[in-house]
Amino acid sequence: GIALETVCGKIMPDWDSLFCYGILMMNAGEPARAAKTFSLLLDDKFPPEGENKKADAAMMAGIAFNAAERWQEAQRALSVAMKDEENRVDAIVESAKSSAGLGEWAVAERLWQRAVELDPQNEDGWMNLATRAMDYGEIEKALKIFKRVSKLEEPSREAMATIADVFLQMGDLSDAVEVAKRFAEDLPGDGLANIVLATAYNKNGRHKLALKSLEKAELCHGIAEFEPIIARQRRFAKHPEIEELFKKSAADALDGDAAEAALELQGIVEKHEDFVEARYFLGVALRRDERLSEAEQVFTQLLIDSDLPGCHKELTGICAVQGRSKEALAHAEAALEDMPGEDDPQLFTNLAAALMENDRIDEALKYAQRAEMHMPDDEFTKRVLALLKQKMSKRGLIKNLGAVMKEAWSWKRKKE
Repeated sequence: GIALETVCGKIMPDWDSLFCYGILMMNAGEPARAAKTFSLLLDDKFPPEGENKKADAAMMAGIAFNAAERWQEAQRALSVAMKDEENRVDAIVESAKSSAGLGEWAVAERLWQRAVELDPQNEDGWMNLATRAMDYGEIEKALKIFKRVSKLEEPSREAMATIADVFLQMGDLSDAVEVAKRFAEDLPGDGLANIVLATAYNKNGRHKLALKSLEKAELCHGIAEFEPIIARQRRFAKHPEIEELFKKSAADALDGDAAEAALELQGIVEKHEDFVEARYFLGVALRRDERLSEAEQVFTQLLIDSDLPGCHKELTGICAVQGRSKEALAHAEAALEDMPGEDDPQLFTNLAAALMENDRIDEALKYAQRAEMHMPDDEFTKRVLALLKQKMSKRGLIKNLGAVMKEAWSWKRKKE
């Protein structure tokens, strides 16, 4: 990227070099710079050879603006891309993403529906419709769409893994096995495909077949990152009674007898030290049993031994209860980094409370309001918002106005 930028600075850049530079900026995680570059190609200053090249630049500009969360600019660029036959369906799907970003969910759904009408093989459109149906609680509709995606001519690796997992979570074990088998048959050298199939077999009680799939997975390239999952599925296949006890104890750790759950989970951990999920729920049970020091020790050690998400979130609450506001804030911010792009309203509330305790009122209000969007009836979120409003009223008009101006200025700079 630096080399190309140097060359472009010394000579008159042409259409192809700028397009290449935009791609490099996207790959480097610089969507705002990529969007600016692709937008230049929509100007007559850099005429392309062929009209659909301009549509390609408009498509990439839309993708880049969406990645930078500049939704309206994305829609303007994508309206150009939609005029080109080859880009039309992809532009419609990407425009739906812009509409969703603007909170216009009804428009987004109509666009996804239009995309699959024009191209019944369009995976993104179907997957978004299925996900939205799940959000609405329309489970049967969502599962029907997911099953349709699994039967597309060339479903993606990511879609097949997601669909198999959804069927497993919903308890639709026969469809989970069917999807996982196709996944493994289409990609026999893919470790993830074989692990997904092993998971489906285990859930169906077909443990010998699960072990065979795990043996295939271990022969695949790049399997190291999946070692913890392989270890758990192998344990499940060899000791299904341990998995059943874990599921019961984990449920109790969340909602049942926390002391009893802690005792059972401690027994599992003593026999299977590498069972990181059991260690995590042991920490949850200890925290609910108000054995905070022991819980903190469990989660702190887990952060050292594994990359299991959720530990920072738990430590946020433990530190907050103990009045350690700076540590609570550090853990809350780390928890947010652990789950980029995910909306976790409880985490937003915890982060808002930690920011408030550290007198970062304006940031706290943003996260509390985001939490309220997802959990309008949550009592803790309501209390945090009430406290923030009290603090803002005491802070005075001038400082509050300054905060609003600062937010407006940051928005302006983002646009530029």
